[in-house]
Amino acid sequence: MDHQLSATIEQLVVASGSTQTRTVRTFTAKPPKTAEQTLGRLFGIFDIPAASEVIDEFIDTIIEELKRFYYDVSVNPDQDLERRFELALQNLNQSVAVFIESSGDGLPLHKLHSTLGVIIQNQIVFSPIGSLPLYMFHPIRNNEFRIIDILDASQTPIIEPNPIKLFSQIVSGRLQFNDILVLASGNLLDYFSIERIKSETTAAESRTAAAEALLAASAIAEPVGMLFISLQRLAVSQPPAVIKNFNYADAASKDSMRELIRTENETQKLLTPSLLPELKKYAKVFSGSIAQLIAKVKITSGSKLKNVAAQRQRLRMPRISIPRPTLPKQISGLKNIGPITTPIKHSTRRVMSLVASQPIWNKIIQLAARLLGSLWSRFNALPRKSKTLLTVSVLLITVFVVSTILSSIASGRQEKINQFDAALTEAESIKNEAEASLIYRDENQARRLLLNAKNLLTAAEAPTDELAQRAVLLLATIDEQLVSLRHMVEISNPVQILNFANLDATATIADFMVSAGDTIYSQNAVNQSVYKGNVTTRQLAAILSPDAATGTFTNALLTDNGQILLLSSTQSLFNLNPTTDAVTAVPLTLSGSAAPAGIAMYANRLYLLDPASNQIIRYDPSGGGYGRPTEWVTDPTVDLSNAVDIAIDGLVYVLKQSGEVVVFERGKKITFNQAIVDPALSGATKLKTSVQSNFLYILDPQHSRIVVLSKEGQLVTQYTSPAFDDLKDFTVFENEKEMYVLAGSRVYGIPASHL
Repeated sequence: MDHQLSATIEQLVVASGSTQTRTVRTFTAKPPKTAEQTLGRLFGIFDIPAASEVIDEFIDTIIEELKRFYYDVSVNPDQDLERRFELALQNLNQSVAVFIESSGDGLPLHKLHSTLGVIIQNQIVFSPIGSLPLYMFHPIRNNEFRIIDILDASQTPIIEPNPIKLFSQIVSGRLQFNDILVLASGNLLDYFSIERIKSETTAAESRTAAAEALLAASAIAEPVGMLFISLQRLAVSQPPAVIKNFNYADAASKDSMRELIRTENETQKLLTPSLLPELKKYAKVFSGSIAQLIAKVKITSGSKLKNVAAQRQRLRMPRISIPRPTLPKQISGLKNIGPITTPIKHSTRRVMSLVASQPIWNKIIQLAARLLGSLWSRFNALPRKSKTLLTVSVLLITVFVVSTILSSIASGRQEKINQFDAALTEAESIKNEAEASLIYRDENQARRLLLNAKNLLTAAEAPTDELAQRAVLLLATIDEQLVSLRHMVEISNPVQILNFANLDATATIADFMVSAGDTIYSQNAVNQSVYKGNVTTRQLAAILSPDAATGTFTNALLTDNGQILLLSSTQSLFNLNPTTDAVTAVPLTLSGSAAPAGIAMYANRLYLLDPASNQIIRYDPSGGGYGRPTEWVTDPTVDLSNAVDIAIDGLVYVLKQSGEVVVFERGKKITFNQAIVDPALSGATKLKTSVQSNFLYILDPQHSRIVVLSKEGQLVTQYTSPAFDDLKDFTVFENEKEMYVLAGSRVYGIPASHL
């Protein structure tokens, strides 16, 4: 029997006994059955913190007009649900505008909070106004439900009522079986937490009865309304099959009960191993063999010898002519393998001889020989019946042990099958939960769930081919969804803009790059000369400063006045003037470790990231350089031991080697909800942003990519290329929507398509 999904809508409004100062209404349409099957059911909730006849009339008008426009028979019945609902709302907005104009100032439109919607099978469309609670209780497993704030998950903005276009935004999605959609008046959460509402209503057969009992036990000072929407499966009966000219005799012969019972018994023997039938079978065979043995014993020894002699004369070995097979060339070439196998044989014999020559092995062999000889002598001394009984007993014990071992192996195999099947089921459930999160645009939650499902499937080996095939198909589906959530932009052939190796083929380019205007700067770590290249003219040049004794530069930044500050491995700070190419030393009193991981500048102050001391050191301008170092981090719980870079836009962002971004404000760590990145970040080296930018840029050389996050932590995009084989640094020109990437000695230009 087939099934189809049907929506169940339960509504509840509990009014207080005092004078009403709040209007709360719910409704659900009851169209004819045919209309409900094709167009679904309308529903809605209203919450206005005021009460008057005009408000009641206003709500009645909305309900009646919406029903009239939506269930209009003149509209194409095959029209898309969302489009049909949208057209009904457009017509409703016109009617509402007329009512608002005629009611004057008696209608507090700015206080209106409402949600109107329609559901057909599992597809739902609704239009929210104001900020009414709208939650979904999504089943996870074992009667556990996860709470999803739909408006928050779908990033639906809260809009103020517009008299011209009152119902102007639409949210659509699909419910799954056992999902529970909850709409409530805005004051419900003043009395109860959503967690308590979930626990009370999901476990009850009647959700409205449970909610009413919950409200009745509290001192409700004003009306409270709720709507519960869930799905149920309805059986769809099939028309009875018509059987013509049925031959009962022929059917009986084909479907004999006796044959079914025999087949069932044989199948049961195969599927459920039992020791007793096996023991009986072997006992019968052994008893027959023993009877034959006793009969033969009674024959005289002379007759036995004649019989044996006669048998030996009659027996002839069969002559079988077997044609020589034609072997492939690869195998026929292995005929003369004596030179290979002979040393192996000799070595094995020498090892065995060496082992046998050891005294301890001689003792063990002698002891084993005496033990076996003693047992054999005792066995021969036994009477014939005792020998037979002992032999049968040993064989039965052997059968028992073997059967037990095989049964244990089969049981263990079945347990593995059950465990893997359970893992498949759980992974499928997690995948479905991820798809539900995607409906409400929660990509990070979907990504996390899909990765969990993938790890669950890859953690164990499938015990059967059928389960392996199921796992492969499910993994393929999960991987396909993960690929779409990666937002990966692969640039197969990025444009090479510069190649510093053209200045010196033996040059080793330092792990930094900084830009000033159209010019990009780096350094040849071999001779410590600064290299520069213009991305527009593509001209290269070297800046030699023999008197500066710079050492190898490790970090660089562009100051607000257009100068370039370079931090050297010699713990010195230098200034590069892009106009004159002059490199001069800048006074700097370093505090903390000798190897700062990163530098940044904000409000004319210099910040150095010092992982060794778990600090960010701030320097103030002083005497043409920087001094008065201050430990800026005041949060003792912060761990910066693996920090690699720093960026500042007012907030301070610190990048760890694992790819985690730690955000600080006024010296203290603040919450930063960083999205899950797939593949996971590892070995991150550079972090960049600016006051004008809305993005954080992370360099991940191990995966040959640049990861772009929003400043709220959401994954925006990932740029990768086969040419990014030795990523060192990058720079972003957001106004030009371009990025330049230093890979080895080459600088590539790529479009910043996320801008």
